[in-house]
Amino acid sequence: MTGIDFTNHLSDTNAALNQIRLNGSGVAAGDVDGDGLVDLYFCGLEGRNALYRNLGQLKFEDVTERAGVACSNQYSTGAVLADVDGDGDLDLLVNAIGGGTRLFLNDGKGRFTEAAEAGWCENMAPCPWRWRTSTAMALWTCMWPIIAPQPSAAPVWTC
Repeated sequence: MTGIDFTNHLSDTNAALNQIRLNGSGVAAGDVDGDGLVDLYFCGLEGRNALYRNLGQLKFEDVTERAGVACSNQYSTGAVLADVDGDGDLDLLVNAIGGGTRLFLNDGKGRFTEAAEAGWCENMAPCPWRWRTSTAMALWTCMWPIIAPQPSAAPVWTC
C-alpha cells in the first residue's frame, strides 16, 4: 500500500444546502520538505485536508498535523504549492467556500505557519502561472459566490 488514506466526504444534506460544494476539491503536488520527492496535499469538503510526505518507492506518510495544514472545519476547494515569499521553498495556499484563501508559509522543512494577516480576499481561488518571458511567479485569482445561485438564476462570476 502507498500509505495514502484520504477520502473527500460530502453528505447529501450539505450538497443540497450549497451546490457549489458539488464541484469537489483539489490536490496540490510539490516538494515541501526539500528532499527532491513530490509530496501531495489533498483538500476535503467535510473533515480535514491532508498532506502526505513522499518517502520514495510510492510510499507516503501522513504529516498533516506535524505540518500544521489540516484546515479543519472549512469546505476546502483548492490548493496550490508555490514559492509565495521568494525564499526558495514551496508555500501553501488553500481556498475554501466562505473562508477565502489561506496562506501557509513553509519553513523549508515541510512545517508551515499560517500568515493570517496576508491580505488575501475572501473567496479567491489561487492559480499560479509564469509568463513565458519571465521567471517571476504570478498569481491569478477568481472570485466565486459563497452560495450557489438558484437553478432559475444565471450565475455571475467575477474574475
